[in-house]
Amino acid sequence: MSNLESSKVHLRIKVNSMEIEYEGNPEFIGDYVKEFVDQVLDTQTAHIALREETTQVPNDQVFPSANIQNIDLSTSSFAATLSVKSGPDLIIAAAAKLRFTDGKSTFNRKEIIEEMRNASGFFKQTYVNNLTKSLDRLLRLDRLRETSSNTYSLSSGEESQLKEILKKSREN
Repeated sequence: MSNLESSKVHLRIKVNSMEIEYEGNPEFIGDYVKEFVDQVLDTQTAHIALREETTQVPNDQVFPSANIQNIDLSTSSFAATLSVKSGPDLIIAAAAKLRFTDGKSTFNRKEIIEEMRNASGFFKQTYVNNLTKSLDRLLRLDRLRETSSNTYSLSSGEESQLKEILKKSREN
């Protein structure tokens, strides 16, 4: 074995659903990886602490930058405003209702399904049958974020777009 091969290190760290793997020079670990791992663990700890706090947010704090307050829309109203035509669209409408009307920053599959069913004029059973596929698609498109297993939030970009749509619909 050469000196080059013997001076490599292999490191693999898994925290919840996040996994970090490194193979290379051990000096790099001392200089950079330790600091990076500490930041990841701090972020995970802060994220867990946030999840443990209540997810209810008063409506007047949900839209501070867009001047939208006291949103009291049903999932059907969100679906109509968003011109829902598919399962993923209805998931976003349900998430919007949970976020903006109920003030929840995170929501689980059961809550999403319940809100989808509440939009009876838009709901189709096939949307629930394909829920996993639709959620995966929304995650890939960065419209939703998975905060923990089967728990989701709107991505910041999606939330901003929804705020603009709601603001424009209230102006009309």
